[in-house]
Amino acid sequence: MLNEIITGVVAVFLSVFLSVQFGALLIILGSIIYAPSGNRIGKYFLILGLFIFTLNNLIIDL
Repeated sequence: MLNEIITGVVAVFLSVFLSVQFGALLIILGSIIYAPSGNRIGKYFLILGLFIFTLNNLIIDL
């Protein structure tokens, strides 16, 4: 019973955090933060957003 609930919650979090919309949001935030200031957090947002896009592209191709 508890395993089903935890599995459902984890599946929802993964579907949200690995979605194309979340990747686009990270790229937008990263470009807003990184371009004017050169902050590392913005760079990591950009990299993570592109990584999410790559994962979605690989998942769709399989």
